[in-house]
Amino acid sequence: MPEMLALRDTDPREVGVYRLLGRLGEGGQGVVFLAEGPTGGPAAVKLLPPTTDPQVRSRFLKEVAAAQRVARFCTAQVLDAGIFERRPFIVSEYVSGHRWSRSSSSSGLAAALHSSASPSPR
Repeated sequence: MPEMLALRDTDPREVGVYRLLGRLGEGGQGVVFLAEGPTGGPAAVKLLPPTTDPQVRSRFLKEVAAAQRVARFCTAQVLDAGIFERRPFIVSEYVSGHRWSRSSSSSGLAAALHSSASPSPR
C-alpha cells in the first residue's frame, strides 16, 4: 500500500465513480488522492480548487486533452476527467514508486536521478 495521509473531514469520500482512500500529496494546483476505481484497481485523483470561471475550466479541459495524447509508455494513462461540485478533477492510473521529494531532500537530486538511471544488478 502506498504511503498516504488520512482523508480530512472536509475531503469528499467519492469523486464520481472513484472512492477516495487517502491523500497522496497537496500542492498549488490541488490535492492528489489515492482512489479505488470502479473495477477495484487503484487510481490517482487530482482535485483542483472550486471554480466557476469558464476560462479556467476551458484551460483545464485543454490540458486534459493534451495529457490524453501522450503515449502510454511516457506517463500514467489518463482514465477520466470532469467537474465535481465546481471542482475540476483528473484521474490517472496509479503508478507506485519513490517520492521524488523524499529522494531529492535526503541525498540530493543528482543522487536521486543517478539511482533512478542506474541499471539493476544482474
